[in-house]
Amino acid sequence: MSFSDHKITAFQHKITDLPDQPSLPANELKARFDSSPEELRQAVNGICDEAS
Repeated sequence: MSFSDHKITAFQHKITDLPDQPSLPANELKARFDSSPEELRQAVNGICDEAS
């Protein structure tokens, strides 16, 4: 793998895509809020693994 394989071009779930009054259950809403930082964590960790 190369560094460019870890490039994030877009997050899977954007908070701004949710309606103003979300009808999702609390656990799904929490997962949405946690998904972007998790994607970022995985990408950064992949870069660190490649660099070592």
